[in-house]
Amino acid sequence: VEEPRHYAVIMQSDMTRSSEGIRSFLQNTNKDISTPEKALAEAKRGTNLMVKMGKLGGMSDEDVQQFIKFGFPTGTQAGLSDVTLAALGAGGRRAGLRGDELGVFARAAASKLVAPTNKGLDALAVAGIDYSKFTKMPGGLNTGNLEAFSKRRFGKGFSDSQKTRLNDLLDDGEVVGDRDKFTEKVSPIIAESYRKGKKGKVSAQDSQKIAKMVGDFHKLSIESIDSEGLLRAILTNPKMTTALRNAYFTDKHGGKAGMIASKMDQFNQDYEELKHVEADPKFAEKKSLYMTQGLGGSLDNLKGSFETLVLNIGQANEGLIRFATDGIAKGTDLRVTPIRDIMSANPRTIGPDHL
Repeated sequence: VEEPRHYAVIMQSDMTRSSEGIRSFLQNTNKDISTPEKALAEAKRGTNLMVKMGKLGGMSDEDVQQFIKFGFPTGTQAGLSDVTLAALGAGGRRAGLRGDELGVFARAAASKLVAPTNKGLDALAVAGIDYSKFTKMPGGLNTGNLEAFSKRRFGKGFSDSQKTRLNDLLDDGEVVGDRDKFTEKVSPIIAESYRKGKKGKVSAQDSQKIAKMVGDFHKLSIESIDSEGLLRAILTNPKMTTALRNAYFTDKHGGKAGMIASKMDQFNQDYEELKHVEADPKFAEKKSLYMTQGLGGSLDNLKGSFETLVLNIGQANEGLIRFATDGIAKGTDLRVTPIRDIMSANPRTIGPDHL
């Protein structure tokens, strides 16, 4: 309970809410808390990171907890580090965004990093950012999966000849690694399953459907994405105009990305400070002790210590407390019941003195 206590003092919160905040951070970032020692180390680091983020950005406890609640789960799954997310939080709050607004932005941005729309990919291409450089494809995509994908979309499978040629293409790392090249090479082979027109060609409408299907298959087959590198490439690219950011992050969040992009020097400074939070494992503890100096601080300290004491005593003596309170309740019932019975039987013989 020491870490929640430090957080509570610094962020002007209470023990219960502080504990919930640290637990939320640990769970939403998938920290390893499989042993007491690991849990304590992660709780200490998490507290330091949350406090430093809050102080760098001028965030309240509400801002910190709402940002973690909305932004960290998707951000973590997308591959963004807690340090990068914390730097986004500090910079965004400094720009005037509340914690919940920041969390929703981080969630949306992370989603677009791992699964950009076609409009978003077009925006990257216009800005000169090669999306394929930030992606990693699994070795040898599965032709069977591609055929199943095609059957689900259009109800069309592949011939043995098509499968053989597709196997060769899907084993070619140079083709697989580039979405445009992959679509260009794979689409004509799949088009052989479609009916030809009078000129012996597939209709333009069917060709567009095939190309979209192949592109979607490639996007969904990506094994991993360097989301950190891609995010920095977007934020630091001078060609990413407001219109392009809106196209990539949508018009609801493009402006927020622009606010952070315009302050990248400060973002980098925040990132470096947050990255080295492990270098000072007692950061929150020292901050808490400093803030509890003096009479006013001593009273806050006493309050935190008392809450800690109550938590410890309550957990250690839960069975005894339950037994005692249940016993008192039963004893009260036993004493009240006979008096009630006597009064109902002899209402005139019982007066105030007897009670």
